[in-house]
This record gives sequence, C-alpha cells and structure tokens, in this order.
Amino acid sequence: MQSDAILSADRLREQIPSYLTGPQQQALVAALGKLPDHKDYFLNNTRFSNVLLQGDCWGNCAIFNYSTGDKKSVKCLILSNSCDVSDENKRDTVPRVVVAPVIALEKLNSLLRKNNVSEDRIDEINRAVRNQALTSIFYLPDAVGGLGKEYITFLDDLHSIPLDAFLISCSGHKRFSLNYVGFYLLIFKISLHFCRLKEGVDRS
Repeated sequence: MQSDAILSADRLREQIPSYLTGPQQQALVAALGKLPDHKDYFLNNTRFSNVLLQGDCWGNCAIFNYSTGDKKSVKCLILSNSCDVSDENKRDTVPRVVVAPVIALEKLNSLLRKNNVSEDRIDEINRAVRNQALTSIFYLPDAVGGLGKEYITFLDDLHSIPLDAFLISCSGHKRFSLNYVGFYLLIFKISLHFCRLKEGVDRS
C-alpha cells in the first residue's frame, strides 16, 4: 500500500469552487484546515435522498466477483461524476455508473491478519487510512453518516453497472451523501489515484 503525504489544506483549498458564497468558502476553508482530524464528511439532511451524486453511498448494489463469477449485494460508493449519472441528461447510448464497494475497516484488518501481517504494521496501516494518507483508499469515519463503524473504499476496486439496473436494485437504499469537505476530499484522492502527472516516468 502506497502512503504519501497527500492531505494538505492548502492543496485542497485550491479546489474550492467560485460559486460558493464568501461565508460558505470561509466555512469550508476552516473545515479543511482541521484535516485529517476533522471527521464530519456527511450531510445530515435528506435533501438529496432521491438524487444520484458523486460520492453517494448506496446499499443493495449488485456486483460480480471476478474470481468466482458470483453476484453479491453490497454497499457501494458512486465514483462517476454527478452530471454523467443524472437522469435529466438525454443520451444516445446506455449510461453506466462506476461504483466501488464500501467495506468495514475491520474487514481489511482481518484480511491483513490472515496474510500474517504484524499487529504493529496493521496499526501503521490503520493510522494511514484514518489520515487519508493512502492514495488508493478513501476512508469513511464513523460519524453522522449512519454507518455504525469505520468503512473504507478501495479506489482500484471498480465496477461498472448499467444505470437503469443500478436504479432498480438500489432505489430506496441510499445511505448518505457527502458534504463539501467529504466531497472535495474524495475528488482530490480520485485525482491523485487516476491522474498523477508527476509519475516519475520518462516517456520521451
């Protein structure tokens, strides 16, 4: 697992959108300045209960296990951008939504123990996860989101589902939407994971 010192309020601050009002920008800057200790990533209202947004967690999401071919129902995080999965957009092809399973942090720890990873190393990995320092993992703390415990999403475990099938299976099973802090943190990590221009490879 790769660990980088990626979490920086200054780096996140550069992504703040201009359409936010002055007080909204100030509140977001203040919250970003408290990362990684700030753990409130979730909206605490139902305004978007029936809307698909990037960073949403939905339950009852049907995915396939590549190794076995089995289908199972899991909680998942939407990684597709909000516009691409909006049902208001007219399309000439069948749209798909890209999701990543949401799993309990303790499940990762069980897997690490099964692989004979030492407890000291597991503690080190857990600290990196909670500090959002692993570029391939997005950490979801046990706060406000109604999850009941700590969860993570592997950004390299992606599944593509036809949008109509997703809507049928997941309708009514939305777990949470991210607030601005959680959303911009997710976008920042997605950008680092998939679009790191400073890759250190000479392509000339």
